[in-house]
Amino acid sequence: MELIIHGFHFTGRCHPMTQRILYLTRFRRLPPRPEIPTVLTAKTNPTLEDSVETWYDYYCVHQKSWPRGVRCDALHRPILSDLRADRAIARFRPNLPALPRYHLDITETTIANELPSPSPRNQFKNMVVEIFSQPGLYWERITHLLLYPYPSVTYNAYSGPFPVTMDDVIRHFAKSGITRRMAEEDFEPWAHNYKAGVNSSIPFTPHSNQSRRKRY
Repeated sequence: MELIIHGFHFTGRCHPMTQRILYLTRFRRLPPRPEIPTVLTAKTNPTLEDSVETWYDYYCVHQKSWPRGVRCDALHRPILSDLRADRAIARFRPNLPALPRYHLDITETTIANELPSPSPRNQFKNMVVEIFSQPGLYWERITHLLLYPYPSVTYNAYSGPFPVTMDDVIRHFAKSGITRRMAEEDFEPWAHNYKAGVNSSIPFTPHSNQSRRKRY
C-alpha cells in the first residue's frame, strides 16, 4: 500500500487506524475564518493646498459632503478626473476682492460678500463652468489669443480684474499650465456635471444633519 500525505511518501503496510488518522489529517475541512469588517476611520478635513489624493481619501470616508460636479464610481469613490478639476478650481478662485475693472464705490475694507452679487469667487467659478461646459471652447480661445499653456502646472489664485471675463479666466488657466488634454479629460466633464447639478453625496440622515448643525 502506498500513501502520499502532506508531501510525505509512505510505503508498506500501515495499521488501519493509522491510515484513518492520516486520511483525516489530509482531508479534514477547516472551519471558515470569520471575516473582519473593514472600518473606515474619520479623517481630518484637508487643507486647500493638500493633494488630490489626500482629498480622494477624505471623500472615500466622508461621503455626505461631496462637492457638486464630482461623480462616483460603483464603490462610491470619487471619479479622479472630476476631483482633479474641482480641486484645481478651488485653488484658482480669488482669495480677496480684486481691483474692479469698472469704478465702483468700494473701500479698502470691503470684503467679498459685500460686493455686488455674485462675489468675485462665484463670478470666477461661474465663468469657468461657462467656458468648459462648451467642449473645445477653451482651446479655441487659446489659439485665438495666441496663448501657450505654461510647461508646468501651478495653482496660483486668480488676481485679475472684475467683473471677470471669459478671456481673463482663459489667460489665467493658460498661465497655470492647463493643457488641451487636461481641459478635455478633466475640466469639460466636470463642468458638464456641475451645470447638470450632479451631487453624489449620500443624503443626510436627521441624526447626521443635527450633528452637522452643531459643528457649525
